[in-house]
Amino acid sequence: MVDEFVRALKSYPVGENDREWFVRWIKRYQEFGQYAPDVRFEVDRAKTLAFCREILANGTPAWQRLQAVRCLIAYRALVLGEPDDLLADIRAKLAELAANESVSGGSSADGNLPEPPVEDGRVVAGEPGYLTEFRRTLRRRRNKFDTEKAYTSWLARFSRWAKVDDPASLGVPEIREFLTEVAIGSSPGAMGSDRRVNPSGVRDGSRDGAGKRGALKGANLKPAQEYDVEWDIPEEELPMHSESGCAASTQNQAKSALLYYFQTHLGRELGFIDAAPASAPPRLPVVLDRDEVMDVRQYVSAYLPGLMYDSVYGAGLRHKECRRLRIKDLQFSQRHMVIRNGKGDQDRVTVLPDCLADQLRDHIEMRRAEHDRGRRVTRMRYLIRCGIRLRRICSKMARTSARCRNYSVIKTSRQR
Repeated sequence: MVDEFVRALKSYPVGENDREWFVRWIKRYQEFGQYAPDVRFEVDRAKTLAFCREILANGTPAWQRLQAVRCLIAYRALVLGEPDDLLADIRAKLAELAANESVSGGSSADGNLPEPPVEDGRVVAGEPGYLTEFRRTLRRRRNKFDTEKAYTSWLARFSRWAKVDDPASLGVPEIREFLTEVAIGSSPGAMGSDRRVNPSGVRDGSRDGAGKRGALKGANLKPAQEYDVEWDIPEEELPMHSESGCAASTQNQAKSALLYYFQTHLGRELGFIDAAPASAPPRLPVVLDRDEVMDVRQYVSAYLPGLMYDSVYGAGLRHKECRRLRIKDLQFSQRHMVIRNGKGDQDRVTVLPDCLADQLRDHIEMRRAEHDRGRRVTRMRYLIRCGIRLRRICSKMARTSARCRNYSVIKTSRQR
């Protein structure tokens, strides 16, 4: 029944947008199967595949078909009380197709796209296979390199903390405990951490009296004394925090990395993770007034750092945005500048003050004059090299001609 599913969906661990669309998808599936409104209908594999083919024929992209299958998995779990093993492979395949479509900008004819080689980007030599595959997923979905570096660092730290070769065997209890230790500031997964695993498979120091919460599942478990790390991210590149606790953004970043790995990369539906909440109280930003800005400005005496300081303050730029600013992004006539690939990989338009516009014009003219002067010097050096080379060639030709003339005279005299 749809009403029963809507009531049970309120406690299901999905976002508000998914919760709204799940109701639409289950109604559409009910219309597809021609079920009565008050009948608890079955969801089997054959019907699911037929439903996916029908919405595919209507031009529905893979990510929406994936959402529909996730809706049917939730219906089976909440209303029918059945596990999602029956539709897990369909969900994983649609997740792969959705990732491919996000790169290509549309669906392919056969639904299969060649996976780009991971060697095209920056890859750490000798890293474990699960990290390399995780990098493939991140790059296939066009995530930034900073995001890739942070997510792979958290995943390596999670694997180090759990003492496993592949974190795919872990689940919700391990994620919950790891995030809780991140929140309380015990630096889980650090090289100097005293976290140990005994041969029985239960972590030492578990806060659960029965030891079930800290139990590791999977055959890849190794005792601490037998855990040989052949490859690891250097300690200085791992995300760190103080012993008194971490910031809310740090814990949220760790949670996002692990959820991305398990849900997006592995295609697994995780339950509710009741870790220690990471919520930061609202803080007022520290804003300098004009006098304080001018006091700081007087200590920036160099030309280029001073121009960057004025650009950051006058146009409201971030440091990376200021370093990436190009001439074509400056609109002097309209008094604004275009910021490309800013935070969140988004473009925006910001103001261009009059005083800053004059400084940027002068800077552009100065750099253009230097460029022209460099071109003239380079051209002169090129002509000089060409002249020297031409003189050598002419000299060689002259010597060759002289030898040829002498040889002709000698040969003629002998013939006479």
